Amino acid sequence: MGTFITVILISLFFGFWAALGVLRLNKGRELKKLRRDSATDGRVRFRRKGVIGLIGLMGFIALCIGAFAALTLYFEVNRYVGIAIMIFGISFGRQLYLNKLGEPFMIVDASGKQLDVKPVPALKDGDPSGAPAPVQAPVVPPYPGFDQNPQGTGGYARKP
Repeated sequence: MGTFITVILISLFFGFWAALGVLRLNKGRELKKLRRDSATDGRVRFRRKGVIGLIGLMGFIALCIGAFAALTLYFEVNRYVGIAIMIFGISFGRQLYLNKLGEPFMIVDASGKQLDVKPVPALKDGDPSGAPAPVQAPVVPPYPGFDQNPQGTGGYARKP
């Protein structure tokens, strides 16, 4: 069990720094796209609250992996049940992390105001939600000649 805990702690350490690096690179890519689309001068800023949340998320993931190992080894729970519990737990923890604490990096302009990377759709007339109107797909007949013989006989006449 001591080896398992050591492996988990080392994996968490390297996983935390890898996740932090990937999140930083993603924000840098968003900033590059923002600079290309609109000529604004911005930079990526570090958020302490988001990093603390990321540490909490990594700890929660370790807790889910430990619970999975304990359920499958000591309580003889089927592996698939343990995997499902672990996946649901990690998904719940990630959503909680993103909703409550946010990401560890944000894009700010020169004055320190956070820039909105995602464009807001324009309001449509009479639509307060601002959602764009749905696009209607063209109706395609299921097979050639369906319009002339829609009974589903494949173009062949039925015998009376």
